[in-house]
Amino acid sequence: MSRKRSKSPSFDAIIKFFLMRHEIVTRKDLQKIIDRLDTIENLLRGAGGHLPKRPGPAVLKPERSDGRSAYQHIYDLFRETGQEFKVTDIRERTGYNDKKVRNIVYRLLKAGKIQRTHRGCYGLIS
Repeated sequence: MSRKRSKSPSFDAIIKFFLMRHEIVTRKDLQKIIDRLDTIENLLRGAGGHLPKRPGPAVLKPERSDGRSAYQHIYDLFRETGQEFKVTDIRERTGYNDKKVRNIVYRLLKAGKIQRTHRGCYGLIS
């Protein structure tokens, strides 16, 4: 008597078994969760709950008109004018926020491109 050979399982069946066995999340599972969250958010919004909108795709920073970095812009300000500046003066001339200006001034000091003339004032190294 000969035994009947059984069909070997398909590759898809093996993969599905593996995913189920190890509890690996699939794209379908993620899509179901996202759809459920969307319906819950819509229900909450409709019920008068105030939920923040989901953040959209990352917003790209606009290109600089002159193509220079903030570091280069501030360094050029020192070079072109040859004056001493306070951080507030630099901030007003460039339009950058205080933290950015202070960080750039610190980096220019460490690079040896500017010097501290007196408290709060910086000038180009002579």
